Amino acid sequence: SVLPTRLELDVHADGWASVSVLLLSMEQMRVKGLPTPGLAYHEVLWRLRARLDGSPVFFAVACDLDHPLVRGLGATLIRYPVRRSRFEFSESSWRLRGLLRRGSCQRALSR
Repeated sequence: SVLPTRLELDVHADGWASVSVLLLSMEQMRVKGLPTPGLAYHEVLWRLRARLDGSPVFFAVACDLDHPLVRGLGATLIRYPVRRSRFEFSESSWRLRGLLRRGSCQRALSR
C-alpha cells in the first residue's frame, strides 16, 4: 500500500477512492525579512483522500517540482515525496514532464 499503516484509504460506496491533483504556480516567493531574490516555481501535488482515526485527511503521494532548491527544501523540511519535473501551462491545459524512479514519464491533462 502507498499509505502508512495508520492511514486508511477513504473509499466511496461505489468502490472508488478520491485522488486530488493540486497545481501551483508560485512567483516571487521569499523568506520574510531576508533580502533575497524571489523564487518562481511550479508544483503538482498528488494526494489521496484517507482517514486517520476516523477523520478525513489528505496524504501526499508525490510532489512534482521544477525548481531544485524548492525540491530540496520540500524533501528535507516537509518530507514530501518530491520528483524533478518540467511544466508547461496555458489557460486550457497543462503538461507535466518528469522522472519516475528509473524510467521517465510524460503525461498531459486538459481541463
